[in-house]
Amino acid sequence: MDIACCKLEKTIKRCTILYKIPPLFPNVNATSPRPSTKSNSKEDSQTRPQFTTFGIMSILNLGYIGGVLILVKLFMNHKSYLAMDVGVFLFQTLQGFNAIFNACFDYNIYYDYHLINQALRDTMKLNADNQVVKPPKKYGKLEEYFWTILLHEVYFTSAFGLSLLPIIPFFLQVDTAYFLIRALSPTSGFETTLPGKLLRSLVGGGFGYHWLMGAANEVVAGLELLYFASEILIWLISDSQRCQRKCLRQKYICMSILVHRCNNIFRWTLALGLCGGAGIFVCCISTTIKFHAQIPTFVFALFPILSLVMVIMAGIIVPKAARVMELSQKYVDTLKVRILTGTRSKLRYNVRINRATQCVSMEYGYFGTFKKTSILLWYFVFLEKTVTVLVGLDYT
Repeated sequence: MDIACCKLEKTIKRCTILYKIPPLFPNVNATSPRPSTKSNSKEDSQTRPQFTTFGIMSILNLGYIGGVLILVKLFMNHKSYLAMDVGVFLFQTLQGFNAIFNACFDYNIYYDYHLINQALRDTMKLNADNQVVKPPKKYGKLEEYFWTILLHEVYFTSAFGLSLLPIIPFFLQVDTAYFLIRALSPTSGFETTLPGKLLRSLVGGGFGYHWLMGAANEVVAGLELLYFASEILIWLISDSQRCQRKCLRQKYICMSILVHRCNNIFRWTLALGLCGGAGIFVCCISTTIKFHAQIPTFVFALFPILSLVMVIMAGIIVPKAARVMELSQKYVDTLKVRILTGTRSKLRYNVRINRATQCVSMEYGYFGTFKKTSILLWYFVFLEKTVTVLVGLDYT
């Protein structure tokens, strides 16, 4: 999976054309699996001004969320100049969830990109020490092709769905900018003129690009961290079963520190991201099933595309995060078996080591940790909330 993520990194870098995004990925030497550990504090202090455009777009994204909330409030108050059917209303809600979904990514990328970069560098360094003894996988090439195709399919599917946003204003009147302009000036008619359509297209295209690039960078960085953490734990388990090496505990401590650091960085990002993804899925499926007749065909394609992307991303991220806890618990269990072996003094030493070694896991907010059944619970939430919306919304 690491090769697939590296290929997707290169694809994302080629698609980064409008403005620079803070670098989450460390530079890796082509002749060595170890990433570069050189860090220039002077360069680090001068890099943040390069991302001014990204910071401005992140602030505007918060304003976009506020605008969608205003539209929802005006719609609920039945304002005559803001007449829209429930299908268009759900389309606005979908864009609001998209903005909320990416707001947490923006904060992480802009303020914590040094921490994410360092965490990736450390995990890659720790994983590089295991390359010599790690046996090759039986279906390694097939697995590599599968992950490469799947990740690129999700990325380009999302890009296609969001690429509709700058095109919609020239043919339809369902975008958020149209209703915001109409709410600010109900009698001007500017939103239907050519300059108004260009402005609406610029708003849709700018935010679509910002949502795509921010989410893609953050998700790939998170997947790489989860993958390397799992690989390191797999190596520790296999090596601890073959022999008793004191350095294994040191590496497990390093791994625990990295997991706790990742929790500090991504705890609320994962929580808000999964909640936002659930909201996007509910809006998309509800509109697709019940209100498809009220949505133009040109816009309708966006709903099944985004719902599919949310299902796939939840199916990738949640099991990978749960695997960290599963492997960590398995490593702790191997230490319990080793307690029964050895002399009396060694037995006491093993008991102390076992008591001091605790399993680690990925957290999401204060909701808890990712477990084996977490993906089933999240899919259950997806379906339950979708049924609630389908039963509750009965507009004709």
